Amino acid sequence: MEEIRCGGFTLQKEVHKDGGVVICGSEGSDPVLDLTGAPDITVIDRKVFLSCKGLKKVFLPAGIRLLDEWAFSKCSNLKTVRLEGAYAPGILGKGVFKGCERLSSIRFAGMDEDTVHLLALCANLLENEHLLRADDVGSAGWYEKWDLYLLSVLATDDAEGSSRVALCGEEDISYDGVGMVDGEMPGETEEYVRQAARNKCMLCFKRLKYSARLSEVARERIGDYLRARRFGSDRPFAWQTLTEDLEGDPEYFRMYLDIVRPNPEEMDEMIRSLNSTRVQARAFLIGEAAKRGSTGGGDVFDDLFL
Repeated sequence: MEEIRCGGFTLQKEVHKDGGVVICGSEGSDPVLDLTGAPDITVIDRKVFLSCKGLKKVFLPAGIRLLDEWAFSKCSNLKTVRLEGAYAPGILGKGVFKGCERLSSIRFAGMDEDTVHLLALCANLLENEHLLRADDVGSAGWYEKWDLYLLSVLATDDAEGSSRVALCGEEDISYDGVGMVDGEMPGETEEYVRQAARNKCMLCFKRLKYSARLSEVARERIGDYLRARRFGSDRPFAWQTLTEDLEGDPEYFRMYLDIVRPNPEEMDEMIRSLNSTRVQARAFLIGEAAKRGSTGGGDVFDDLFL
């Protein structure tokens, strides 16, 4: 066994009998793992980077043919994974990105932008191993299956939990309302229901942004889900997701307004509800309110320049 240095990592490697190089161990930490300068590496072994909390970006060479089971599982700050080679069935092992809740892109050579982001969602919010590791990733059929699964998730009552709970055992769920211990997930507490609904809202917003091959039927179902959780409703989870989880991104605000179509009075109330730190979001809504004949939140416009 040999050791190689890669930034803050010391990696152990073995040469496989077929001539490929297997990364079989790792010590240390670094925000970036860049192995593109080592084209002979073909396998990242099981659990090599398990729970590497400091890791944010991973760049892998074209020769990679397998990221084995749980290779990057529980890397809670991992956001970007890029492989220089094309996607191939079997390249992603079981649970390879399980618990990587911030993962936003898994990019293979030649992969279109929407697939890059929807594939990452399969590893966290959608949490569907079959779609993550399917033989037909990026095809029309894959998009159709992605949307069918999303719609099945949206069709469940929020209190029934998200898709990830359906994949957990009974022992993983805490029903005492106290919180999580050793990986337990909260049971059907108010907070649990709220988070499950916000996860679904996030999936809706992301699918609308990465909208390749999105059918009108799926688009309407997504719209129905968000409208039922709009600002001013008794379950304003879409609004909370928009203003908190999506940090008031104007692109998502525009989607929300197109779906909800609030009247001028509702626009004013929405603007007033945003605290003074949401400058970009407030400015966008004030501009939209002016177009729609609203007062723009009364003196909110003046407050923006204080």
